[in-house]
Amino acid sequence: MTSLLNGSTHPPSTITAPPDAAALDADDPAVLRARLERLTGTVQATETERDQAVQALADFKQRVARVGDRAAREHDWCSVFDGILDNLGLTRPPHKVTGDLTIRLRVTGEPDDYNEAVNALSGYLRNSVQHSALEGLDDDLLDSDWSDVSVEVIGVEVDHIEATED
Repeated sequence: MTSLLNGSTHPPSTITAPPDAAALDADDPAVLRARLERLTGTVQATETERDQAVQALADFKQRVARVGDRAAREHDWCSVFDGILDNLGLTRPPHKVTGDLTIRLRVTGEPDDYNEAVNALSGYLRNSVQHSALEGLDDDLLDSDWSDVSVEVIGVEVDHIEATED
């Protein structure tokens, strides 16, 4: 086949006039407005279809990841499934785990003012533990195979204060 003027071996596309081309009068604003409204409607309908297709694909990808994740955990295929997801450009769906931990501490120390310390120890421990010792545990509380960890102090209780004289 010989090369055409545009360098392609394919004939140029044929452009046909729309059915209402004969009625299209460049001087008639009403005809032009009607044509513009039809084209705008077509563009909007096409954009809606595209958005629905994009959402359907995203939903399908999530479903594949969820169903595959469930099967991988049931059959101990997690590492294999993670490789498949990586190859497809997908990620495993996140799983949130929530647990309440009870931490019991025994604090012993030698205060400068013994009487003041015995009276204030309960409040001091409650405030100290709540505001400083547990802050920042988000990153250090669990092993490195956890992500997006947050720790909320839901209460600190001091069960017993015993003053001893040595």
